Amino acid sequence: DLADFSAEVDRLDSALIDSMVHKLSDNLHLIVSPPSFDKVIHVSPDHVVRLIDTVSRDYDFVLIDVGAGVDPVSLSVLEKLDLLVVVATLTVPSLRRTSQILRLWESLGYPVSKVSISINRFSHKASIQIADFEKATGKKISRTLPNDTVHVQESLLKGIPSITLDPKSEFSLALLEWADELAGKP
Repeated sequence: DLADFSAEVDRLDSALIDSMVHKLSDNLHLIVSPPSFDKVIHVSPDHVVRLIDTVSRDYDFVLIDVGAGVDPVSLSVLEKLDLLVVVATLTVPSLRRTSQILRLWESLGYPVSKVSISINRFSHKASIQIADFEKATGKKISRTLPNDTVHVQESLLKGIPSITLDPKSEFSLALLEWADELAGKP
């Protein structure tokens, strides 16, 4: 997990990284979050930044899920990002949180052009419409991921990526489209 990588940051090379990551597929490797708080407190922001630098040499893309909280570790990785994707839902709490993240990003002097907002669990029946969300945040929504609860839940319960489990589901197709966009190729 991330705490193990953090503890070994001085020894990390391509071979050690390859032996430690969880290989979800040939082209998707994962470093999981620490499973307990007593391990989380041993993750150093400096070590995470060094880990990002190290794995960036071996991987074309490094995706970081910092969750909904702002802490020393998540703040330390912001300057490393080529793109910050805020994943939100069309709800008032999510709108509020997205606005806070955008204000924090700007206050730290990072360009808003490096921020993208994606709506997860999108439904036309949402309590807030996309136009209202965009007006409130001052930022256009880049992407929507459909509310495909059945396929996503099955994927989570079976521990199999949605794209592998059902590549033709709405959610999988939206993820593939997003990956194509990020990679610049199918």
